[in-house]
Amino acid sequence: MNYPFWLIAFIITVGFPIALPAAPIAFSGSTEFGSSLDTDDNHSSENLTSFKNRTIIKADYKQLTLSGISDYLYFGAEDKREDYDLDIYEMYLRYSTPSLDIVLGKQIKRWGKTDQISPVDTLNPENRTEFILPSYEDRKIPVWMADITFRKNDFFIEGVLIPFFEPSRFHYFGTDWALFSHLKNDFKNSSLPSFLKSYFDSLHVNETEPDSGLDSFEYAVRIGGTIDRLDYGFTYHYANEDLPNFQNFPVKNLSLNNFGSVQSLVSNPGSLILTKENIETTYLRTSIVGFEFETTVSDFGLRGEAAVKDNESFLTGSLTSVRNPSLFWVIGADYLSSNQWYFNFQFALQHIYDYDLSILYFESNTYTLTGEIKKDLVSDWLNASLQFTRILNDNSYYLSPRLRYTYIKNLEVMLGLNLFGGDEDSLLGRYNENDQVFINMKYHF
Repeated sequence: MNYPFWLIAFIITVGFPIALPAAPIAFSGSTEFGSSLDTDDNHSSENLTSFKNRTIIKADYKQLTLSGISDYLYFGAEDKREDYDLDIYEMYLRYSTPSLDIVLGKQIKRWGKTDQISPVDTLNPENRTEFILPSYEDRKIPVWMADITFRKNDFFIEGVLIPFFEPSRFHYFGTDWALFSHLKNDFKNSSLPSFLKSYFDSLHVNETEPDSGLDSFEYAVRIGGTIDRLDYGFTYHYANEDLPNFQNFPVKNLSLNNFGSVQSLVSNPGSLILTKENIETTYLRTSIVGFEFETTVSDFGLRGEAAVKDNESFLTGSLTSVRNPSLFWVIGADYLSSNQWYFNFQFALQHIYDYDLSILYFESNTYTLTGEIKKDLVSDWLNASLQFTRILNDNSYYLSPRLRYTYIKNLEVMLGLNLFGGDEDSLLGRYNENDQVFINMKYHF
């Protein structure tokens, strides 16, 4: 998104008052290199390799924080793709007193208490170009907002205004993690008639974002505090959905269980109606009411969240969306044993009210178990961990065993596997051809 020069100039000017004496600027940042290799070559169009470089440079001066990002992502194979982004990452001014915090600018604001899955954490969209492989924190996208928090003893109230719309980032076509995967390239390599190849290659997405202006502003409020050892919060967010609502798909008479393959899309070609329309998507309004808590019981940390949406978009077998109210709650616990074994488990339920049987991947009640188990192997500089997600309804799963090395100061090296399993019509099982070994190196400065 391109931001007006006057807005950037205003923030920098306010952050650097002319009459103030010189003060040191504190620089910091990180640079990350990552590469992956698929464990099997089982699909003609899949991305067998990937490479990424993400560098963030941050400067702090008085009340001003300014950072920039250089973000490169490459997917290699027959269906190659590369993305590059050079932009302001965060840029905000902070004013703080014991009872008041005001933060203005482009920033990431974390709400909620749970890990990896957070129904309440809705202020910042996510970068989903690699699905859920990057950490939850690394997927968050900074947005322009005004954040004001008032505190009194153990009570707080926070208000947030987001004036510019920013969607989640993802690809529609052309990568292992794209919404329609390698569908266009698969058609090119298939034995289907040439007119079908040409038709699907010409599919175009017409994406309509909310108009700029007051009507598209997002508003949020959070009220909470601490009672004894219990942290709690109530939230409300009048938001634009971060993921698109599919209002039209040019191929009619579809009734799919899995839209990521040629076979499923043309399983009965004689019944299809091919129109000259575009894929039409837009981003719609929703209201989100949430609750969060965190406490300790004996040696266990307990946390939870719940959120109700008055409307949420779900993709159906016709490749258009329906909207239904939903409830999403997560409860979790973590524990650190005396011999330094760490356990984190979370159980989640998503309930869709007035459930439509054509909704893909989600049932009226979808149950998910997520967590992490980790242990230091050699002092604290070599760590082994297992991260996992399992959808209990269909037994699809994601597993990621990892080794983390931190012996060299400021350097973190991660070696691991990303493993998916399940039926191809399940949310995680549709990626079961994307198993990979990866290595990431991140240096902090």
